[in-house]
Amino acid sequence: MENKKKINILDVASHAGVSKTTVSRVMNNNGYVAQRTREKVNRAISELNYAPSAFAQNIRTGKSKTIAMMIPDTSNTFYMEIFKAVEDIALKNGYMVILCNTRRSFETEVKYADKLMKRNIDGLLYFTQQRTPKNEAFFRELSKKVPLVFMDYAFADVEDICCVAMECKSCSMDAVKLLYDKGKRNIAYINLPDANNVTLNRCEGYKQGLRNLGLSCRPGLVILPKESKTRTMVEIGYGAAKKLITENSDVDAVMTASDQLAIGVIKYLKAAKIRIPDDVSVLGFDDTVMCEIVNPPLTTIRQPIRKMGNEAAKLLIKMITEEQISQIKIIYNGSVIERQST
Repeated sequence: MENKKKINILDVASHAGVSKTTVSRVMNNNGYVAQRTREKVNRAISELNYAPSAFAQNIRTGKSKTIAMMIPDTSNTFYMEIFKAVEDIALKNGYMVILCNTRRSFETEVKYADKLMKRNIDGLLYFTQQRTPKNEAFFRELSKKVPLVFMDYAFADVEDICCVAMECKSCSMDAVKLLYDKGKRNIAYINLPDANNVTLNRCEGYKQGLRNLGLSCRPGLVILPKESKTRTMVEIGYGAAKKLITENSDVDAVMTASDQLAIGVIKYLKAAKIRIPDDVSVLGFDDTVMCEIVNPPLTTIRQPIRKMGNEAAKLLIKMITEEQISQIKIIYNGSVIERQST
């Protein structure tokens, strides 16, 4: 088999009848090159089908054209949908995206951060399941070394960081009002597992919504499941719903901190022959694609997933290219999307 010689920048220069420096200027759009010469170089690149080595470009520019996105759980469709939105913007700007599944572990976050820095990433989008003094200090320090955008509202009050997230309390209050207007008075809440504290303001919105309507929040109506590395969120939602309904037979509506938990609730209610929404209404959070697939279609609180992913990627790339950006907070509002589960 004939071995084809790999084309390099010297071949392009020779083919175009110019210097290596001129080819480099054209490719990087850096420095003056006459239009006629630029056309000759571009024609040579096309005719030779030349693709520059990414490794060589990294050495020359000090940039890897790579960003990373840390998420706590790849089984959660919310993160997969926001990853697609990030990737769309990244690819349009010539960046590759590395997806890191930290499995809801701070230790894994630290290990990934170390490996990513050794790979010379240009920037990082950071999702987590907990805000603790440890991870706040670690990632604030990391943000001084590499452009970093925090993606959880729990970090919105931290100074000198960039954050793209959604405020969740007010829309959770709106969801309680929707259920109340439908005649529901014993409204329960299933939060994400107890190790997750970045979504606690969703539950606070639920509690405030009850207070606004003169309803009491009985302790037994709020379920905080135990953390489990082996069970999916759907399975956790199923188990939480079973506990909730078994111990509180008067429950007529269940709100959850994620769509996947809500899907687990629906699975349990159907298995128990409990009618949705006649006996018990179900309301999720996120508005992922699964909401319209599950039966009945799920009423939920919509996060503007695509917009958040797009804007986070744009902000990160702006931080990479302009460098002087020190603190930007982009905070979105959620909205209740009504479907047949309520």
